[in-house]
Amino acid sequence: MWKLPLLTCIGIASGAPVINEIHFNPPENPVREEFIEIYNPGPDAVDLNGWRISSAVDFTFTNPTPLPAGSFVLIAEDPATMSSSFGVSAHGPWLGKLNSDGETVRLRDTTDSVIDEADYKVGFPWPVTANGGGPSIELINADLDNGLGSSWRSSLSGPTPSEINSVFASNAAPGIRKVNHSPKTPTSSETITITARVTDPDGVASVALDYQLVTPGNYRPSHLPHPIVSRRIPAALTNPETPLSENPDYNDPANWITLSMKDDGLGADDLADDGIFSVAIPPQSHRTLLRYRITVEDGEGLAARVPYPDDAALNFACFIYDGVPDYNGHSSEDLTTLPLYQVITRDADWRECYAWSSSNQINQGEGHRDRHFYNWTGTFVYNGVVYDNIRYRLRGANGRYQKSGKRSMRFRFNNGHYIQAHRQDGTPFEQKWRTLTTGKGFENRGTLTYSLNEAINMFLWNKIGLPAQDTLWAHLRVIDSLEEAPDQWRGDFWGLQYVVETYDVRFLEEHGLPKGNLYKLINQEKGWERQQRYQGAFAPTDGSDH
Repeated sequence: MWKLPLLTCIGIASGAPVINEIHFNPPENPVREEFIEIYNPGPDAVDLNGWRISSAVDFTFTNPTPLPAGSFVLIAEDPATMSSSFGVSAHGPWLGKLNSDGETVRLRDTTDSVIDEADYKVGFPWPVTANGGGPSIELINADLDNGLGSSWRSSLSGPTPSEINSVFASNAAPGIRKVNHSPKTPTSSETITITARVTDPDGVASVALDYQLVTPGNYRPSHLPHPIVSRRIPAALTNPETPLSENPDYNDPANWITLSMKDDGLGADDLADDGIFSVAIPPQSHRTLLRYRITVEDGEGLAARVPYPDDAALNFACFIYDGVPDYNGHSSEDLTTLPLYQVITRDADWRECYAWSSSNQINQGEGHRDRHFYNWTGTFVYNGVVYDNIRYRLRGANGRYQKSGKRSMRFRFNNGHYIQAHRQDGTPFEQKWRTLTTGKGFENRGTLTYSLNEAINMFLWNKIGLPAQDTLWAHLRVIDSLEEAPDQWRGDFWGLQYVVETYDVRFLEEHGLPKGNLYKLINQEKGWERQQRYQGAFAPTDGSDH
């Protein structure tokens, strides 16, 4: 059984009250259900009078508040909502708001000493679906180090305030974190070393790596697109979040190779018994995607595989790449002066999405949600980071399928794995992007503008204090076939792409705007529900401000 003295790094003994559950991003902003649950695992009651929650939000217990052994206490954003939503009482309201991207929650006693803290995040090793999906994050049991993301899971359905956590277990699989591969961006001549820190007080029985090689032209998507029937995607007509079908080829054990990871100080492992397990994979060919997952098991036979089941990324990955080749008289050095975006996908999926064949061109019209459905799956590589199992679609209205050249696109990244984009000067945006929006550089009348007119407009509006989208240009490459650069017309090169910031909550945060309702016009859509990009917590919920 995995039992660690709680927060030994700050000298807190096991049995002190612990932060046991956090509901930091409820699915509906106007329904103020954020809460923090404190649990007393010790043998004696604790009076919380004078104790406080700090850092992420602020709340002080100002009256006698006994917390008997084995019981819970709640601190909430809005106690009245806790009563109406969950039928429980809570202390509050607190000052502030929990950050949906993660931050530190601290529990302090009357001397202001930190009794417990949880520095929660979104994305491995922390739970994912609790970020707006409905669940909370729950501690598996109170003896675990709740500073480790692997000690937490997303609740099995909804939150469980003042109840035993839905994921409670007396034993937990080994804790795993700091999963890395080196080099970060390997070439075809380099061995790839994969490491992970794995610990369990009762001993780690085994750590196993499963890896999958995806060579150029043989992409293996995790999910399969819904069929297009009579220029419609029937499965997506009414629900823009209709799940795609799993691809059995992706999960087929025959397509994964298993290796044992060791902590013996031999071979790829630097130091024996330091908790860092390692394994080496021999060099792989140029333009190969290497996916991997890790399974850990303790001495009692309890195992877990990471990424955890609620993580839509499904695996870790790196991309073996020797560099951009010259193109049609233009040097690699010139081509890489712009940000390099690489998409790995099946050729058939890319072509179906691009819809040069009119039978794949999805009709437009009011209520036709399938035009906005992310129907195709791929891998996006940027700045040395692999964003695997993302989804993509075309964008645009009347000019969406214009002519037979480039298309304007939108890529959607997985929760917990939003893309860190950079401005044209190379500085990172403050907020990561959930979607990346590209433009083809042509107007609807077919005029080649490189989108300079749009970019200049945005620049000038921002200069005069009218918040507008930031823009940049990038170099796009698509790996969907064996041949990389056979001639001018075929291969990976897809040329210049105009990139524009998406109007959503991250736009509000990036530009320092109040988080009120945000709307964006959509062609042939008049209803406010379809045009709403963000619902503010204290803004009208009936579209009266539309």
